[in-house]
Amino acid sequence: SPRFRRDIRFQHSETYTIQARRTGDPEKGPARGGCCFVAILVTGATGLLGSHVVERLARRGESVVGLARKSSDTGFLESLGVPVRRGDLLEPSSLGAALEGVSRAIHCAAKAGEWGPPAEIRAQIEGASANLRAACQAAGIDRVVHVSSVMVYGYPRFGPGEFN
Repeated sequence: SPRFRRDIRFQHSETYTIQARRTGDPEKGPARGGCCFVAILVTGATGLLGSHVVERLARRGESVVGLARKSSDTGFLESLGVPVRRGDLLEPSSLGAALEGVSRAIHCAAKAGEWGPPAEIRAQIEGASANLRAACQAAGIDRVVHVSSVMVYGYPRFGPGEFN
């Protein structure tokens, strides 16, 4: 497949070369054998971890798209020039449109902290991940990276000076 190059200059003097893959018919999209530049969808893009991943990818010149719920504040993503697609990982029907034109996904979304019963939190995390995997498989996306933070385990239950 042909390769396309573009040079991107940042505030510093370095020049980064980004290579994007492109094949087939642009009208079909990647899931149907068409073409597009490689786009990366980041779930949890408005959260602490996801927003940093999006920022880093955008500053590297990658084609990145953020997934956010309708209720999420997307001001930071918009300030980076990152397109936002609305969807909810717990609503599988919202994921198909969010994945159009995407060839990779980075899954940073999770319900973190102690907001609810542990069984409910676990079901939401596992359900969201399963829904994303199924939607990516249906869209022909062959690479999903799942990242997380220790916050999904909650806060430690020991006092000052106590380490278990």
